[in-house]
Amino acid sequence: MRLKTYFTSSVNEAIARARQELGPDALLVHSKRTSGENLSLGSYEVVFALQSAQQPSSAAPTSAKQQLQIASATTSPSNGSGTDLAAMREALDKAYRLVRRTEAMLNSQVRPPGPDAEVACALAESGFSRGFRSRAMRDLTVQAGDSAISRETLIQWLSRQLAVDASLGNGASKSAVVALLGANGCGKTSTLVKLAVRFVVASSKSGHIIAIEGDSVSGNETLRCFASILGIGLTVAENVHQFRQALQENASKDIVLIDTPGIGRNQESEVSYLSEFFEVLPQIDKHLLIPADVNLVTARRQAERFAPLRPEKVMLTRMDEAGESLSAALEAVITLGLPLSFCTTGSRIPEDLEIADPPSYVERLLPDWLGLEQSGQRSKQATA
Repeated sequence: MRLKTYFTSSVNEAIARARQELGPDALLVHSKRTSGENLSLGSYEVVFALQSAQQPSSAAPTSAKQQLQIASATTSPSNGSGTDLAAMREALDKAYRLVRRTEAMLNSQVRPPGPDAEVACALAESGFSRGFRSRAMRDLTVQAGDSAISRETLIQWLSRQLAVDASLGNGASKSAVVALLGANGCGKTSTLVKLAVRFVVASSKSGHIIAIEGDSVSGNETLRCFASILGIGLTVAENVHQFRQALQENASKDIVLIDTPGIGRNQESEVSYLSEFFEVLPQIDKHLLIPADVNLVTARRQAERFAPLRPEKVMLTRMDEAGESLSAALEAVITLGLPLSFCTTGSRIPEDLEIADPPSYVERLLPDWLGLEQSGQRSKQATA
């Protein structure tokens, strides 16, 4: 796979040059506005991918899965010094956890008297906010009564706050019409492709993709490439009329997946723009995508930004990149009161799409030392 970068005054100009120089098989994989020293080269930096000359088209993989692996590889970051970065991230994560634990131990407001102080410290070390920790300790203290709060009790309580609903569609119509909502860069397009492979191609069902037109030309180009590989129809709806028509024409399909433009901060008008589309069919099953590697403030803002569109479920993306921040995403979901549907754990299609599993997320978050003393006491009692 060969990559070539163009610096142009517009994305369309870069597309035209790539088609002329690289041919019709060139795939647009990335575009962004230039800044700093690159600004003098052009307003946009646009990257295209092309199968290398050593790999002629006649030798291209015949299976859809092989083609998907090549296409998805163009959007995956290079490993580079991945080992060094991983070690650095682990060291920073340990330091951050130590600070969290120390903060909890020094803060009398989150440290109840008695053995339950360990649980409060564990919640703080896991990254949950002070307000959430206070609520958790109140509920857990009532639930435990005169007994100490165990690790298992804490895992069960946190898991109960996170419902799971991995269904697609709401049963009100024959087709499962599913829309993915989220901020720019949250992984909507790649998640949609994973859903299409698992629930349309692998399940031998009929499907169609509708992309609501936005500012991202590269997103639609990438989606068009994947749809062609999968053999699934794609409609780019530039307005509500085209969107309504696409829904009507594909009403007999088993699954209709809707990709929406990303909405960033201070783009309230875009929320109103999308709401006009969803008024066409109130039965659309809307999933809000929240990256698992963002902080609590960002996760809450994203949830608030899309609240007017009334999403029914939440998907967590970039789970493989989440460390301490996973607690922020989970806390935001709990605050929303919406069930989790799926999570994405990497770039593999569709292997890295999983049904949400709250107990495993909670177990992953809680520090290893929580409950060790209780487990030791139980072992001593059992052998006595």
